[in-house]
Amino acid sequence: MHPNNQPGAQFGYSVAINGFTIVAGAPGETVNSLANRGRVYSYYNYAFWQQNGDITLPSSVAGERFGSSVSFASGFLIAGSPEKTVNGNTYQGETHLIKQTSLLPATPVWEYKRKIGLENAGANDYWGKSVAIDGYNIITASDQAQNYRGKVIFMNIEE
Repeated sequence: MHPNNQPGAQFGYSVAINGFTIVAGAPGETVNSLANRGRVYSYYNYAFWQQNGDITLPSSVAGERFGSSVSFASGFLIAGSPEKTVNGNTYQGETHLIKQTSLLPATPVWEYKRKIGLENAGANDYWGKSVAIDGYNIITASDQAQNYRGKVIFMNIEE
């Protein structure tokens, strides 16, 4: 599995599997001429693994490294952009929630739901460096928040 041969894309930097679906991050990928914008690829097992989609953020910028962390469950993808500059805070980072709205394996439709930002987050926190999802429960973490003491946030995303 390799969607393209772009040098520095870092395809497989993060991976997750749930049932017959695999998601793989490529945080170093250049997208629309924006270096290190990042992308997440999805694959489905039809007797063999086959790419069936790719996900980018709707309003991305260079350097945010979307796909540095990924997790997938219950039709939801959670992915980190730990190097995103937010409100002037360099490397504050964000976590993104994306829903697979069409469960047809050959043509999944990915709908961006929302970013998960944190109050009181600051520069060099790298939020979204690690993420996890189980059912409708998500975790996003930063090992560098609060002067490297780290922080883990739990949320329920049930709609």
